[in-house]
Amino acid sequence: MRRQPYGRGNRSAVALLLILLADCTSGGSGKSGTGGASAGGGTSGSGGTLSAGGVSGGGVSGSSGASDGGGTTDGSLDLVDPVKSSEGDTTLQGVDTDNDGIRDDVKAYILTLEADPRKQTALVSFARESTAMMVLGGTTGTTKPVAVAQAQRVGKTIDCLHDLYTPDLTTKKAILQDVRNALYDNALRLRAYNHASTLVSGAIFHGGHGCDSAITGVSQ
Repeated sequence: MRRQPYGRGNRSAVALLLILLADCTSGGSGKSGTGGASAGGGTSGSGGTLSAGGVSGGGVSGSSGASDGGGTTDGSLDLVDPVKSSEGDTTLQGVDTDNDGIRDDVKAYILTLEADPRKQTALVSFARESTAMMVLGGTTGTTKPVAVAQAQRVGKTIDCLHDLYTPDLTTKKAILQDVRNALYDNALRLRAYNHASTLVSGAIFHGGHGCDSAITGVSQ
């Protein structure tokens, strides 16, 4: 399975789509690798390489990754969490009372970020699939094919959000950054997501367009 990343800036080369894609647009190309750095900038179709050991793209990078904009480089540190109600929660999955795959506090937070129902739904799907990717990274024995398949689901939510927010991609970038900060808000969650990145190292992801209703819940 080969899939190009979701960014003309080539910052979203792996399943770390959840972390990297806030400032990307569809149609780029690149490959996930090990020991590299996220390519910042570039034109559609150019290649970029992302460190499999780090989470980058304006947020946090792991010990072997390089941040492309303003974040800590220590994967053991907590992110600044915009969802204050979860402070002190050191678990991986957090509290999900309705079992919909998203922490209760993150879902409630998303609904404060966006008033448009279709965008809300797409953002919730992004958080849900991102959470599933994180959990895979924190689960012993997760195989590469399983991780790649989940990364593709994350990518579908990014495709949908890109189309829903076009041409206002600046707003998309800001909102996804906020959601990512809420998702990976303790050391355990960040390390799990960093590990998920290593599981898909070398995979290439092809970006697309439109909303896959089966994944995003957004009808065309």
